[in-house]
Amino acid sequence: WENANDIILFLDVDGNIIEANEAAVEAYGYTYEELCSMNIHAIRENWNHTKRKLLRICKKGLRFEATHCRKDGSKFEVEVSSQSTNIGGRQIILSVIRNISERKKAQQKIFENQIKYRSLFMNMHNGYAYFNTIYDEKENIIDLKFIEVNEMLERMVNMGKKHIIGRSITELFPEDKIAFLDSIIENSNKLNRGESVYLDEIYMPSLGKWCSISIYSPKKSDIVIIVTDITNRKEWEMELRRAKDVAEGANKAK
Repeated sequence: WENANDIILFLDVDGNIIEANEAAVEAYGYTYEELCSMNIHAIRENWNHTKRKLLRICKKGLRFEATHCRKDGSKFEVEVSSQSTNIGGRQIILSVIRNISERKKAQQKIFENQIKYRSLFMNMHNGYAYFNTIYDEKENIIDLKFIEVNEMLERMVNMGKKHIIGRSITELFPEDKIAFLDSIIENSNKLNRGESVYLDEIYMPSLGKWCSISIYSPKKSDIVIIVTDITNRKEWEMELRRAKDVAEGANKAK
């Protein structure tokens, strides 16, 4: 145990440290003698366990996260696995303690990025939807279930989020299902490779709108779409085409 990477402490039921390994000496910055003269509350932030509580929580073993303090006053996050045992008729608590500071920093960074990107998507001027893919027994894609949408998509479909989340494309937009799903199925290999698929223009009958849609898969079985309403542009193009046809027809009639 002296060569273990994790901190190992032996405590009595009053929380007094009675044994510590070399990893504990290095981690806390105290000498071995100093550690073995201390109570756990000196290195544990917000310690509030009574003797009875210590006995109860360690009866069946316990794993938890906490903040520990070094001699210099700095703090670090730990994961503690504690178990009570009887040694020579004395109740002893064995705690194996792992420094998880880097893991917690990584988790916090991921959380902050999720908040940042979620805020970006939720407030963008394009429609945004996050789906879970629904498969049949042969692993063929048969539908998509809404997991998240932004306010712009709510406006596009004229439907509130509470009526969208948890429901499928088939339930809400059956007329659009075939063309939309076909595009995803046809490009599934590209999506699985992390590539984006862009549908320059697609008509959504149930909405009465022309849209351009960017599709990508952040992870297996998940699909994200960014939707731009191009109805005005499309109607202007069709009007321009009609005017051109009329002009060409008039020239031929001369």
